[in-house]
Amino acid sequence: MLYKDRIEKEKLEMIKKLFDDTFLKLKKANLDDISKKSDVNYITTKDGHKQIVIPYLNREIIADMNNKNIYWSDNMEKIDLHLSVITIHYLLGCTSRETGEGWISYREIPDALFYAKTIPGTLSPLVKIFSEEPNRLLLTAKKLNGENISIGDMGIVLKAFPKYPVLFVFYKADEEFPTNANVLYDKSVKNLLSAEEVKVLTIFLIKELINVKI
Repeated sequence: MLYKDRIEKEKLEMIKKLFDDTFLKLKKANLDDISKKSDVNYITTKDGHKQIVIPYLNREIIADMNNKNIYWSDNMEKIDLHLSVITIHYLLGCTSRETGEGWISYREIPDALFYAKTIPGTLSPLVKIFSEEPNRLLLTAKKLNGENISIGDMGIVLKAFPKYPVLFVFYKADEEFPTNANVLYDKSVKNLLSAEEVKVLTIFLIKELINVKI
């Protein structure tokens, strides 16, 4: 086995173990309390399955407690393992605290300095789209249940989860600077997800914006 393949296999085994551990924590938690604090629905289906229904942009994620399965409600496909773990951490980490207390940059998140220098590169695909097709981002945001707000030359707020708003801010090129973008997070993210998870979820959101068909 090639070294690269071995590393990928080890990473996969690690994320699988992390998923198993976090799902067990979720199963042992008070799901009624979690549903209220995270603004999700906790239901029991006709066949007796206990499920958490989590809004994710314009879709819904189902966490089935009976069969340890997390999948998309519209096509029953399992979601990415990384996104599964992040979803569970969102549910476990939410408190009764509301969002809207202000925006912070990525580097203001605890332990984020290690990854902060990679954020411009993470945003570069969106910068390219914005510079070539600025109106496309507004349309894609609407399709993802996003909101356009007045900040920079264009501001788009996406809610990955009910209490997890992310703000993408875009600036048009001028005589001094090229087209640029930034990403901001609600202050509550400090106590919700790790710096690495925030970055991974940001990548997922960017892919969603890019892949929306107009």
